[in-house]
Amino acid sequence: LELTPRAPRVFVLAGERAESMGHKHVGTEHLALAITAEGKGVGAKALAALGATHNSLKARVETILAERL
Repeated sequence: LELTPRAPRVFVLAGERAESMGHKHVGTEHLALAITAEGKGVGAKALAALGATHNSLKARVETILAERL
């Protein structure tokens, strides 16, 4: 399986997002945030077409996580 050139950067960004949120794992929420932060790949374009910006996605993730507490 070959990764796109942007994929390694997205994985690094996802790890950084997880750490900044105090999480010890990388989940789909961190990957989605990383994809939107990277902003140039097909995934970012698909999320943008659905109206998901980095800031809106981050706010929604934080809301969902806060509701779990």
